[in-house]
Amino acid sequence: FDIEKSQEPSMIPLLKYELLKDKFDILLKKWFENYEQIAPICSYLIRSLEKSVYDAPKFLIVAQAVDGYFKRFVNGKDGKDTQQYEHQIQKLLKHFKGVKAIQECSIDAEVMAHSRHKYSHLIPDGETKSVEKAVSGIDLYVLTKKTIVLLTCCILDYIGLTTEEINRCIENSAVENIVYVARRNE
Repeated sequence: FDIEKSQEPSMIPLLKYELLKDKFDILLKKWFENYEQIAPICSYLIRSLEKSVYDAPKFLIVAQAVDGYFKRFVNGKDGKDTQQYEHQIQKLLKHFKGVKAIQECSIDAEVMAHSRHKYSHLIPDGETKSVEKAVSGIDLYVLTKKTIVLLTCCILDYIGLTTEEINRCIENSAVENIVYVARRNE
C-alpha cells in the first residue's frame, strides 16, 4: 500500500467552534454512535474534494454516497420504502428546503438520477431514452459540485445540526465557495 501525502486542511472551517462549542460533545457522540455506517460516506465526500482531473467517476462517488446516506439514515423514517434514486433525492431536497446553499444550487432530482444511471451503467450515448436528461461536460461538473453540497448537508444533519446551524456553518466556508463555483458555471 502506498501512503498518500496528507491533504492541507481548508483555511475556512465548516464546523465553526464558536457556533457549536455548546454542543460539540453531542456532535461527537453522534459521530461515533454509528461510525461504521457514516465513515464510508464521509470518505467518499473527502475523495470527491481531492484535486485531480475531473471525470464522470467523480460524480458517481458523491452520487453513490448520497444514495448510501439515504438508504442508511433516511429511508423508512416516513413509513415508506423509497427505492428510486430520483425519489430519494426529492425527499432529501424537501428535507433541506430551508438550507440556503441547497436552494441556491437548484438541484434537479431527475437530472441527477438520469446522470447517475447513465454513468454507473455506462449507457452508450445512442441509447439515451432512459437517461435523456443526463448531463455531461461542464454541466456534469456543476452537478457534481451541487451533489457535494447536498452530501455535506446530509452529514451535517446526521451529526445533529439544525437547518439554521447548517446555514451558519456553510456561510463563509469552503462549501459556500463550491456553491459559488456551481452557480458561476451554470
